[in-house]
Amino acid sequence: MKPYRRRCLTRAAVLGALVGILPVQTRAASPRMLVVTATAGYRNPSIPISESVLAVLAERSGAFTLDYAQTEADLARTMTPEGLKKIE
Repeated sequence: MKPYRRRCLTRAAVLGALVGILPVQTRAASPRMLVVTATAGYRNPSIPISESVLAVLAERSGAFTLDYAQTEADLARTMTPEGLKKIE
């Protein structure tokens, strides 16, 4: 396994393990977090891993929900005053 991939998978495993020890927030509505992974050109191979880890953390902890901006169209939609009102 390549060292870079091993580091990414190790970080993902550590973050995933944290889900089990993090306290679950009890709120009426979980805050929304915007994950911006849109790129112009080179797309780092760690981006899908990061998105997956964040999705698992959000699902298991219930502490937050996610909205993604993965493309230029997503950025145009979310990076407006109206679009950002949904994000905490």
